[in-house]
Amino acid sequence: MSNPLLNVETLTGSSFVNAALKAKCPPGSTFVSKLDEVINIALPLTTSSDSSLNRGDVLEIQGPSGAGKTELLYFLAMTTILPFSVTLNTGSDSPEDVVLYLGSRGKSVVVCDCEGRWSMRRLHHIMEILLWQRFQDAFPEMDPDEEMMAMQLQEVLDEALGRIHLFRPISSGSLAATLHMLPHYHYTKMQDEEICMLMIDGVSSFYWQDRWKVESTTGNVWKSPSYATAGVVRSLQSFRASHNPVTILTNWAISPLSNKSHFFKQHLPPPYPAPFETAQDGTPAPRTSPLEITHHITLVNPHHHSPLSRHESLPDDSTTIADPNEPITIQGIVRTPPRDVAETIINHFEFRVAGAGVTVVPLAEVELPIEEAQIERTIEEAASPDVY
Repeated sequence: MSNPLLNVETLTGSSFVNAALKAKCPPGSTFVSKLDEVINIALPLTTSSDSSLNRGDVLEIQGPSGAGKTELLYFLAMTTILPFSVTLNTGSDSPEDVVLYLGSRGKSVVVCDCEGRWSMRRLHHIMEILLWQRFQDAFPEMDPDEEMMAMQLQEVLDEALGRIHLFRPISSGSLAATLHMLPHYHYTKMQDEEICMLMIDGVSSFYWQDRWKVESTTGNVWKSPSYATAGVVRSLQSFRASHNPVTILTNWAISPLSNKSHFFKQHLPPPYPAPFETAQDGTPAPRTSPLEITHHITLVNPHHHSPLSRHESLPDDSTTIADPNEPITIQGIVRTPPRDVAETIINHFEFRVAGAGVTVVPLAEVELPIEEAQIERTIEEAASPDVY
């Protein structure tokens, strides 16, 4: 007689905890209200008004240089590492401490900065502005001791920035190795922290380097560097399976689908995912990949140039950052592959970027980034060969 216990699936302690957290403790929202709204529309069965994100989600952000990809990452990182609330002694006439509610997660973020442009000084700057602004909004009549407040807020910032774990890989192999060793790093260096988000800023940064290696060793200019992509995807998928973070990838936008399209072809070779590819006859034929994209976000520059290039590699002196009173509006198109519903859902959102970082655009102010007729044409183009 066979032992029924042999058919019971076994899990490590870490995997069991992560599986329980995935089911009972979702990571929350993006804090970009319109983005949360369109995600909830696209995934009505697996999201809620309290959490538009699920553990294990993969978001890909694609756009031209200067479109605001890294700025959006700063915003998502900030709202993850800051605490839900802080208690402050204002040093004013009131002897009681005040509680400032931020609503953030107070969890950790791992950043793989493949382009070497991630600026902790920039992140500190926009977090500092946010804290002061939140305090002034919450207690407009209070006249605090600014020096005492500055010291306390700096302590909050220092603690929050300690939850950022920054790596700078220098090749696809280095990126794959970094992802492969993250479980060990988490166990030895972050025992009391939960990795809520994994950000790979510039997942295609080594694309040309990998192509040159293939061409120089094989002499074949048409052979794609799939081996390099495979190592990254394999290591990333392994870490996602064990830790279930929300994974956010930023990707270059190299070849537009057409002269009038806001979408771009996927230039990274298999097994990198391309969920919107189709066959020659126009039927959906998503590229097979162990890594599934939950949402793809294309950032659209309405002025057709790169106004944010000054933010792409911000100088250490934060005083040279753009005037906060002159924000630039960035529009995003969100595509969600079929999951809760049987078709690809396409919608849009907006945010603004200035010296103070990302500002969420109120829902009432959001405008379509393109004409309705062009949206229909864009959807049709999503069914053409080689689309991504």
